[in-house]
Amino acid sequence: MRPDRGPCTVYVEDFAECRTVPYDRLQPLPLDQTRSFAIPYKFR
Repeated sequence: MRPDRGPCTVYVEDFAECRTVPYDRLQPLPLDQTRSFAIPYKFR
């Protein structure tokens, strides 16, 4: 994210594409909808 709160590029899974979104429109996901990702083996 840019320090000046400019537009951010986000990946939209449902559409399988990246989109540019204004900073003011971003919202964190609820904790029950977040999922953790496995750390790749080479970084363990």
